[in-house]
Amino acid sequence: MTIAHGDIEKHRQHLANVSPETVRDRLQGFRLQPGVMDVLPFVCKSFHVKSPFTEYIPWVHPLEPRSLDDLKNWFGVPNETAKQLESETRSITAGGKLWAGAARITPRALPTRHFEFESLDQEQRLAVRLTANNLLYGYVDPESASRRPLSGVIDYMIAASINYGVKIFVAPDLIVCPDDVVEFENVPALFFKNVLIYGTGQIVIKSKTKLHAVQITCPSLAASLIMPKHEGGKHGQLRYFGSRRRSGQ
Repeated sequence: MTIAHGDIEKHRQHLANVSPETVRDRLQGFRLQPGVMDVLPFVCKSFHVKSPFTEYIPWVHPLEPRSLDDLKNWFGVPNETAKQLESETRSITAGGKLWAGAARITPRALPTRHFEFESLDQEQRLAVRLTANNLLYGYVDPESASRRPLSGVIDYMIAASINYGVKIFVAPDLIVCPDDVVEFENVPALFFKNVLIYGTGQIVIKSKTKLHAVQITCPSLAASLIMPKHEGGKHGQLRYFGSRRRSGQ
C-alpha cells in the first residue's frame, strides 16, 4: 500500500519553524541521529500504526533504555518535572503524597534480591507492577532508587522494555484534518516537530503512549486530542510534553 502524505504548504501558518539545532537536541535525548527526520510528514490522511509496522518502517525506530531516567523521560514523567509538581507530587517514598494514578504498595512484598518476574508469587508480581508504575510517573528519590528493593524493580523495568522492543514513531509533522482519524497502537513514544489538529480530527491511542512535540496546535476551538474508548471499555493514555497553543493566542 502506498502512503499518501498530502500537501503541507497551506498549513504553514500554523506550524512552528523549528531549528535544526532544536531537532538535533531533542533527538539526542532518544540517542537518535538527525537523519531519522529525513522522512515525509503526515498531512490530512487517516492511518493506523500498529505492529509489525510494515508500512511505517522508515518512521519507526527502536529505543534502548539504559536507566530509569531514560524510561521516565521517554515514556513517563521526567523526575525534575515530577519534583516541581509540589501540589500533586507523585512520590513512591514511604509516607509521601500519591497522585490519583499511583497506588500504595506493601513494601515487604517487593523482592529484596535479584529476581525473575515469572518466579514471583501473585502478591510480589502485583507489588512490582505497582511500584514500576509509581517509579515511571512519580518523583523518585535518587538515593532510594540506588538501593534495593527499588533498584531491583528498576533493573526489571529496563530489561522488560528492552525485551519488549520498545519503539518510537518519528515524523517531521502530523496534521490531522476534520474527520481524519490517526491511530497509534503499541507505540509507547511519538515525536514530531508539529502536531496540528483541525475540527473533528482525532488522534486515537490504544495503549499508553507519550507524545513529544515542539508544538501542538488546534486552530478550531473544537479541535482536541480525543481518546475514545477501545476494546474492554478502557481509555488509552496520551501523555504530552511540549508547547501547546490554539491559533490566535
